[in-house]
Amino acid sequence: MRLLLVPLLFLCSCIAHIDLPRPAPNLPKTSLNWPSWNPIALAESKKEKRIPNFPETHHTPAGPVTTYGPDKEGGEEFMIVSRRGDEAPDDIVPLNMQFFPTSILAGKSPYKSKFNKLHGPNNAFWFFSAFPFRSTFFETFPAITPESKGMIHYQTSIMMLSKVERLIVKRLQNHGWNVLVGLPSDSFYRSRLPAFATKKENPESAARFLAGQMDLHYVEQAYATRCALAYLSQTRPDWLSKKRILIGTSAGSFATPAVALQTPGWDAIVFVSAGTNLLDAYERDAADVFQGAMDWIEWVRSHAPKRVSRIPSEKEYRQYFRRASRLTTLHSGRIASHLSDERLLFIHGTLDRIIPADHFTELYQALSYPERWTYPLGHHLVALQLLADVPKLDAWLMTASEKK
Repeated sequence: MRLLLVPLLFLCSCIAHIDLPRPAPNLPKTSLNWPSWNPIALAESKKEKRIPNFPETHHTPAGPVTTYGPDKEGGEEFMIVSRRGDEAPDDIVPLNMQFFPTSILAGKSPYKSKFNKLHGPNNAFWFFSAFPFRSTFFETFPAITPESKGMIHYQTSIMMLSKVERLIVKRLQNHGWNVLVGLPSDSFYRSRLPAFATKKENPESAARFLAGQMDLHYVEQAYATRCALAYLSQTRPDWLSKKRILIGTSAGSFATPAVALQTPGWDAIVFVSAGTNLLDAYERDAADVFQGAMDWIEWVRSHAPKRVSRIPSEKEYRQYFRRASRLTTLHSGRIASHLSDERLLFIHGTLDRIIPADHFTELYQALSYPERWTYPLGHHLVALQLLADVPKLDAWLMTASEKK
């Protein structure tokens, strides 16, 4: 199988399609309204359980960072935490749900059903309750070369740092890149479905609650990245002194425009298997997330909280999600046009069945038709292709200072 995979990847690399520049579609740049963000230092909370010792809190101008500090290899796992900020209106009862990747490709999750887990050196770890907060985990991977080329901020897929993505990071390190890996905020995996608290139901209220949650997810990833970069500027300033590259892949790509706008100064931005609107992708059941939520709701019907007057049907939830997807204001399809002057690379598979096909087209147009590499592959195989194409990507990134 391994012998067959190598020529297959080589063949796909040879027939990859690279688009020549096209005239920009002249899409309007929408005005942006960023929700507030409330980062917190959990060390100040006496309610949190300290196992086996409390991690240190490092204060930056952008917000506090929770960490155990670097390990012996120079890597570090740290975390940015904020208040959730998605309080429901009085007529809505939010049903707390969670899902975690179950694929054999999934990486080791720091998220548990009711807690988040911060790992430290010498097998130290720390649990803290999850739902009252939004937590974003970062991990550093120093370059494995005498001199570094700069830093790549890699926003992972729904599989977190999957086995294939970990190999991609390793190869980037071998090519001289420091890599800052950012997982999707845990609110990505811990969403809330609206149920009605009164018999006087308002479907628009349910849709607006879903839309508000999603915009807060985009904001969380953007502000947490800004905080992470502020932390690096204090602890690893050399990482930010050369090239700075932003890569968003699959689930991690949905907030990439928001991240780029909140943390300007990237030499290049790369979209891999990217989408435009996470709520729309959910409703169309990308990665089976929506159907999994509906299966869970069926169980909840017999265990509903006392405040719940009625739990909507699957058909109703689909309507709320479709409406909410039009109400969100910070999704990629809406704000990507603000990045049209950046140096961009767009990578995707023409046989992708996870991200809806029109998402690629809409995002590509919103980005003003940047350079594009396409492969006759499905969603997961694009990651394998990217693993084979790290030398090609590295060569492209080294020209990143040549602005568009």
